[in-house]
Amino acid sequence: TIHEEPVQATSGSGTWGEFGVGVASELVTRAESSIQLFEYSPEDGEPTNILTIPIREDDVWSVTLD
Repeated sequence: TIHEEPVQATSGSGTWGEFGVGVASELVTRAESSIQLFEYSPEDGEPTNILTIPIREDDVWSVTLD
């Protein structure tokens, strides 16, 4: 983990919303890095609903989920 930041989306209750996070590009090694989105479970504090997005060599630094 090189960066962890709590964010809040523009929507909730099971629907997708928008949010943004910045990471310094020199911390990322393309083809070896990924962005991982998740929420902490209120039951045990463990990550849940994990979504992993690999960063490829030709990726731009913007991800849109819908």
